Amino acid sequence: MPFVSLKNGRICSQKIEYNLVDHCNFSCDECSHSSPFMAKKSQLLEQFIADLSRLAQVYRVRRFRFVGGEPLLHKKIVDFVRAVRKSGLADVIEVVSNGVLLDRAPDELFQEIDSLSVSWYPDPNFGDGILDRANVKCQQFGTRFRVHRINRFRRMQVSQAITDEKLVEDIYRSCQIAHTWNCQTFYDGNFYLCSRPLYTKGYRRRIGRGTEDLKRIDGIPLHEPNLRSRILEELNRPRALASCKYCLGTVGRYQPWRQMSVAERRQPPVPETSVIDAVDKVRMRSILAWRAVESRILKVWPSMHLARALNVAMTGIMRH
Repeated sequence: MPFVSLKNGRICSQKIEYNLVDHCNFSCDECSHSSPFMAKKSQLLEQFIADLSRLAQVYRVRRFRFVGGEPLLHKKIVDFVRAVRKSGLADVIEVVSNGVLLDRAPDELFQEIDSLSVSWYPDPNFGDGILDRANVKCQQFGTRFRVHRINRFRRMQVSQAITDEKLVEDIYRSCQIAHTWNCQTFYDGNFYLCSRPLYTKGYRRRIGRGTEDLKRIDGIPLHEPNLRSRILEELNRPRALASCKYCLGTVGRYQPWRQMSVAERRQPPVPETSVIDAVDKVRMRSILAWRAVESRILKVWPSMHLARALNVAMTGIMRH
C-alpha cells in the first residue's frame, strides 16, 4: 500500500496525478495510459474543479502532477494549474510532457507551475534545441526543470484476462505504480488507486475483447459521504483491483521504445509472448521482498520523509 498519514483531518500522501487529456501526439507501444487507442478527449474545467474541491477536503499531497496523454494538448492547461493552486491540495505542481510542444507553451504556464518534467524519447524529430529553450524559460520563472531519457517501456498489456489468481495478486502487490510511485488519480467524479481502470477498456476494445466496467468497479465516488474513510480503505486494500486481471503492472519485461503505426493503432497486434513468459519473475520477487522490509521499517518509524527516501532508493535499485 502507498504510505500515507493523517494530519488535521486530511490524508497526506506524496503525490497524485491527473490525466488532463486522454490522447497524445505520440503513439508509444505499451503506453501505460493506452493513449494510442483512446479517442481525443480533453477534461472539462468545471468537472475538474468540482472533483478537486471535494478531494481537497480530505486529501493533501506534496506533489500534483498533470499527465496525459500529452497535457500540453489541453488549451486551458493554465486554468487547471491555477485551480490546483487555489485548492490548497498540493505544495508542488508539476507538468509531465514529452516535450514536443514546449515551444508553443505560453509563458504563463512556466510561471504558474513549480516543476516541468520532460520524458525524452529517442524520436528523430525532437532535438536538444527545444529542451534548451524550455530550460531558459524555467530559469526565467524559477521553475524546476527535469529531463528523463527513456528508450524502453515495460510490457503492460495482456490480450487475455489473467486467470491465475495468485499471479494477479502478486502483480498487484508488486505494482510500483500503485504502491511506490503514488500514481493515484481522479477522473470524472471518482478516485482511483491507479489510472489503469480508466484506459484498459480502450486497448481491449481495439483488439476486439470486451471487459467489465472497470471505471465503475475500481472507482471510489468522490461526491458521496464518508470520503476520507472510503479513500483510506482503498489505499489499504489487500486484494487486487478488477483491472489487475488485464495488466502486468511493473513486472512486465522491457522492450525497446517505438512508435506504433496508424494501422497498429487501429488494430493492435496481439502479443505473441504468453503472460507467464512476459513477467520478469526475478524483478517481481525482488520488489515483493523489498516491500516486506519496507513495511516493517515504516511500522517502527512511520514517517512521510522516510517513506519517500525508501521509494527513491527502491526505484533506483529496481531500475535495471
